[in-house]
Amino acid sequence: MRKMILPILTILLFILVVINVRAEGIQKEGNQLTGRYKLPNGIVIQLFKKKNKLFGEIIDVADFNGGQLYDVKNPDKEKRQQSLKGKTIIRDLEYNNKTGKWAGGEMYAPEKGMWVDLEIESVHDEYLVARGSKFLFSKKVVWEKIF
Repeated sequence: MRKMILPILTILLFILVVINVRAEGIQKEGNQLTGRYKLPNGIVIQLFKKKNKLFGEIIDVADFNGGQLYDVKNPDKEKRQQSLKGKTIIRDLEYNNKTGKWAGGEMYAPEKGMWVDLEIESVHDEYLVARGSKFLFSKKVVWEKIF
């Protein structure tokens, strides 16, 4: 009986180590994403974590649409005079263990005044690749990390 306990304990310890390493990898992946990014449309955002989800807020619009300051394409006419700066445009991105991607979130596109589904396909030191989709249409873009 004792001879069986040692191998079982060794296997359990190995499984716990693997789970811990995997959890640390997921945490690191999320921390790699946080920071400032310049989007292809010229907007600069700050990505941040809140309760294991990623969110993004506009911090600069100087290079967006000639320095457009307001959310003029918002479908809610009462919100068209709201400033773009400070607006949360990325919400609820969660890490998917099976795909290894951040998905399930949304991104607001101020040039169109609409929310699209968002997935982060890959993360690199100087940029990340994101895919936005709405219905049958999707677009892959590169966000440049600002240091």
